[in-house]
Amino acid sequence: MDTINFYRDGKITLREASELADVSLREMLDLLMEHRIKGNVTLKQQQKSLEYVERLLKS
Repeated sequence: MDTINFYRDGKITLREASELADVSLREMLDLLMEHRIKGNVTLKQQQKSLEYVERLLKS
C-alpha cells in the first residue's frame, strides 16, 4: 500500500494517511502496526497534543 510507504517515509501525516486510505485514524494505526511501521510523531507534537487536551478538560 503506497499510503503506508508514504507515512513510513515521513511524506504524509497520520491524518493524511488515514484520509488517503479512507479509514479512521484508529484503523490506520492498526494497519501501520500490522506492517510494523512505527509512528513518526515527535515528542514536541505529543506534548502539544497533551497540552491541547488539558486545555479542553479545563474548559
